[in-house]
Amino acid sequence: MGLGVFFYFTWPKDLITKVDPNLSQEQRSVLEQQLTDAQKRVDEINSDTSVSDKATIYSLLGRSYYNLGNYGEARKWFEKAVKTKRNIPVYLEYYNLLAAMHDYKGAVEIARDGLEIYPINIDLWRSVIALEQSQFQVNDTELTSLYLEALEKSGGQHELLSDFARYQEEKGNIEEALKYWKTAVAKAPDIIFYSDQVKRLGR
Repeated sequence: MGLGVFFYFTWPKDLITKVDPNLSQEQRSVLEQQLTDAQKRVDEINSDTSVSDKATIYSLLGRSYYNLGNYGEARKWFEKAVKTKRNIPVYLEYYNLLAAMHDYKGAVEIARDGLEIYPINIDLWRSVIALEQSQFQVNDTELTSLYLEALEKSGGQHELLSDFARYQEEKGNIEEALKYWKTAVAKAPDIIFYSDQVKRLGR
């Protein structure tokens, strides 16, 4: 049972320090064993352990606590992991945890921290955009600016181009949508869906 990758999500607040009551006994046993194994790895950290390995071990323990619903402990270990500035996946995991705890400001800040290190991470950009849109109700101008920032700093990756094209079309900006669909086609000509969108718009 792994940590899902989502733009954002929320779970009941009463899971912050309690084991998820929806887990079966078998699932709980597996997760508790994973927690025991992760704690053992932390105990084995010594002066010869590399910073990268420490980051991985901390994030494993954070993930184990997260999956069991102990958000307080998960947060502590994710925080130790991100302080190493080595384990990129943990930024999205930590983002998901903070969003689940309804700390939306903290979630955006953590995602931004990850993007400072790895600006081409599409999942982090999508997470920031989704949360700004859903929880902070940014206006069209601000959201457009955020999309453009994501495109510039990520190198104009085709997934973000398609996201922005959809957004422009939702706003009725057909010419702008077409422009970004065409750019997505140029970036990823093998993805038929993009060229289909250009044809669909009839231009």
